[in-house]
Amino acid sequence: GKDVSRMLRNAARDKGSISFRVNTDFKQTMRLLTEHHKDSWVGPKLQAVWEVMFKESEMLVFELWYGGEMIAADIAHRVGRSIYVATRFFQQSYRKLQPGFLLALVETKFLAEAGFVLWDLGGTDSSPMMAYKEVVSFQMSRPEFLAKFLPVRAGSVGLKTGIIIDDVKAEHLLC
Repeated sequence: GKDVSRMLRNAARDKGSISFRVNTDFKQTMRLLTEHHKDSWVGPKLQAVWEVMFKESEMLVFELWYGGEMIAADIAHRVGRSIYVATRFFQQSYRKLQPGFLLALVETKFLAEAGFVLWDLGGTDSSPMMAYKEVVSFQMSRPEFLAKFLPVRAGSVGLKTGIIIDDVKAEHLLC
């Protein structure tokens, strides 16, 4: 968190501000996801299902933009007061901005303030793409997870969409 806050304060923003958005461009998200994960498990059939879910407000896309360009996104769906992140991506060309960590820290604060109580990142393994999970979350056993999940799955939380934060700063991060 502190490294990302420092990066935000010191980063040259020659392309404009860094913004946090929800559900503004599903098609671009799918295109960028496919470019990022060349061997992705998210094929055309699943993307079609997700598009239906997106139109019915069941699928959520949490987006990080730098100027006019989406540089990271989490593709997720809600179950009551819980969010499950199915997959995510960030653009490697912007890795100095730490877009994956930045998105995670902005997103978790936004979700907590909205009333969500569980942010499920799914399983993990030893691949470098999973390293962020050790920093922004903690692992729990299935019984531990169920004890937290079952009481909140029937809840409901209203969620704003569009441009949520037009210029992300350190105070927007959950640190």
